[in-house]
Amino acid sequence: METYHIGFSIAALVARLFLGIIFVGQGYSRLFKVGSKHVADFFGEQLAGKNYPKWILPFSAYATSIAECIGGTLLILGLFRGIALSLLSIDILLVTLAFSIM
Repeated sequence: METYHIGFSIAALVARLFLGIIFVGQGYSRLFKVGSKHVADFFGEQLAGKNYPKWILPFSAYATSIAECIGGTLLILGLFRGIALSLLSIDILLVTLAFSIM
């Protein structure tokens, strides 16, 4: 039974590090490399002609980028895992809804 517990802990650590690196990389690239304004402009072009509030694209671009950076960092460090996973699950839900509108 002790081996199972160690194996589960190692698997959870690997999954946490893997997901944290993915989220930090995605959020970092949208905040500092591409820029959230360009991301919002790109989504605005994709949603041209659709009825949506104009303020939502810049807000969601910044909010999801920041959530991914902070949540990914918390996952990597293993701090506040529940809060980090909640932030990231809301982030994924918002992104999924946005892409389903397109």
